[in-house]
Amino acid sequence: MAENNTLDFHLLFESVPGLYLVLSPDLIIAAVSNDYLLATKTERAKIIGRPLFEVFPDNPDDEAASGVSNLRASLQRVLASREADWMPLQKYDIRRPDSEGGGFEERYWSCLNSPVLDARGDLRLIAHRAEDVTEFMHLRQRGAEQDKVAQELRGAVERAEAEVYVRAQQVARANDQLQARNNALHESETRLRRLASELEVVNAEMTEKNQMLEESSRMKSEFLSNMSHELRTPLNAIIGFSELLKDGLVGPLAARQRDYMGHIFEGGQHLLALINDILDMSKVDAGKVELQFEAVDVNAMLDDGLRVVEDKAHTKHLQMSSSLSLPMGDVMVDARRFKQILYNLLSNAVKFTPEGGQVKLQAQRVNRQHAASRVPGFEVGRRTTLPPGEGDEFLEISVTDSGIGMRPQDLKQLFTPFTQINHPANRGIEGTGLGLAMVLRLAELHGGAVAVSSEPDHGTCFSVWLPWRQDRATLASAGNTFLPNARHGLALVIEDDERAATLMTLQLEAQGFTVTRVNSAEAALVLSENLVPDLITLDIMLPGMDGWAFLRRIKSLKRWAQVPVVVVSIQPDGALAHSLGAALALQKPIHFEDLKQGLARLGLLPGTEQNVTALVVDDDHQAVEVLAQPLQKLGCVVLRAYGGAEGVALARRLKPDLIMLDLEMPEFSGFQVVDELKGDPSSADIPIMIVTGRDLSPSERDQLTRQVCQLVGKDDFDSGRFIGEVNRALTHVTTH
Repeated sequence: MAENNTLDFHLLFESVPGLYLVLSPDLIIAAVSNDYLLATKTERAKIIGRPLFEVFPDNPDDEAASGVSNLRASLQRVLASREADWMPLQKYDIRRPDSEGGGFEERYWSCLNSPVLDARGDLRLIAHRAEDVTEFMHLRQRGAEQDKVAQELRGAVERAEAEVYVRAQQVARANDQLQARNNALHESETRLRRLASELEVVNAEMTEKNQMLEESSRMKSEFLSNMSHELRTPLNAIIGFSELLKDGLVGPLAARQRDYMGHIFEGGQHLLALINDILDMSKVDAGKVELQFEAVDVNAMLDDGLRVVEDKAHTKHLQMSSSLSLPMGDVMVDARRFKQILYNLLSNAVKFTPEGGQVKLQAQRVNRQHAASRVPGFEVGRRTTLPPGEGDEFLEISVTDSGIGMRPQDLKQLFTPFTQINHPANRGIEGTGLGLAMVLRLAELHGGAVAVSSEPDHGTCFSVWLPWRQDRATLASAGNTFLPNARHGLALVIEDDERAATLMTLQLEAQGFTVTRVNSAEAALVLSENLVPDLITLDIMLPGMDGWAFLRRIKSLKRWAQVPVVVVSIQPDGALAHSLGAALALQKPIHFEDLKQGLARLGLLPGTEQNVTALVVDDDHQAVEVLAQPLQKLGCVVLRAYGGAEGVALARRLKPDLIMLDLEMPEFSGFQVVDELKGDPSSADIPIMIVTGRDLSPSERDQLTRQVCQLVGKDDFDSGRFIGEVNRALTHVTTH
């Protein structure tokens, strides 16, 4: 019953009319009436047990707020005197809840703070009673304001009466002026409506033109896509057949015929390069070029670039030189685009340098500050801005020539597509004006920059900076060893550089060897217990044991003492190599013919006793023949299918050992052929080589890499490399 009475007392206190708050001596809120909660916009559960001034702080936006200090002083007086303390008028703003927008609301209060004593006279609680006098204060303030306004109005009326005549005259004049302005405004509104109507027409025309531009862009993309196939397909046939004829792969030609065929081959290559430049520039401008990053050996790529232009340089008696930081290692770039940048710079230098001149290629690894501010070469030049956020290190490539040079005003239009510098010395020099524009676009796609400096009659220097990206997974896998099954014609390649090892592998496979690769002399010695190769190619600059130490070591190995060793190095010491037992010493970069002739002199070329059936699938009859000729030269039996569906049917019926497949075929594409054959257990194990001119997206490339054994591009088709890839596939066939 006592418990129920206590509950009734709390209910009574909470429900009593009036604003009441009960505080403990340490000013903690103990109880509160419903009216107090309503007036202060608070909730009982959120304030009971909390310090008074934590719940009700001063308004931080009111610098003159004194509610907290005044109330605290009154409560301290009650605690000290145990007598009631009255606060007649107090400004104390309350906090609005978040549901009402937060902040503080102005309030005025009249408060009485009374002590609650126990039987012994000790203070147990403080009863805080408040009256909200905000409305009263607002009324009083408004009354004072009204009195002030009334007084001011009386003075204003007196002054207005004295000035009314003058004002009347002014109003009359103002009315006249207002009427004139209204008339002008009406005219302005009329003109504005007319302009708005014209603007609607212009917007409609712009919308229509934008739609036309979008449609034109779409049609241009479709046209380029179709022309890419329609132009390149016959050109590939011209280039492919002319190469077969000039190289004597389909029978001997007279000297004049071979010379003419060489002109056809070179003309086809030139025309294909022009078409590729135009198509590439269109793709770049349309934002449709996706870079495919891979680890590229910088030194090997630069050496390849020099080798590509060395014939033209030799014809003009140019002195070609290079200054490279060795070894530079691998950098992550789009290999094809990187090669394009390098070739365009070197080709331009050779093209615009007169006979007997000089062309120098330099490369180094630099920091961002160096790359962002430097313009190598001559005093007058220009450079593009290096974009932020692409790492702290860059690959710098510079090509300097002693050619005709350029005037300062020529540099402004240098990177404009289809623009050639108008200079008397340029007359008779062919070009599309796209090469340097592509260099700039491709460098910027990589996140790099380009600079040029020049001096008339003294030469030009072009520089490119590309972010030095590295793929840790690629670098970490450099220690992998590739060990196929041994057979007659087994070559062991000892090379720590992945690109150089791949190139040597292709060149050896093109001559019928099966290749085992290791990246150190120590790894090669481990194989000596179980493997006896027919040939060893040896790099000298190896990690750990170098090539010279390896040569000395194998003299004591009975199984390897008689194996011919070909030393392959950037600076081979032929005398030392032969004194240590090497059979041959070749200098990097290795040319295919040099290696072939050297192995022939040593009697190391194995026979190719392949009895293999190859199926070529392409809707273009000429393209089929371009691939069939080198396959027949290898001794393959060649089957031909001129469509995807026909190719699938032949493959399932005749089970060829190898399939050459084009991707772009009507009705039944190469992708469908791959899916059909790999999904059928009877044909799933047949190796497939893709030979295509299509620009593959990263997802398409990944999909095909998992399903086929090799991808070969038609655009840069080379019969020697193609034979190497075929031999690699045939080795897979004959050893499994």
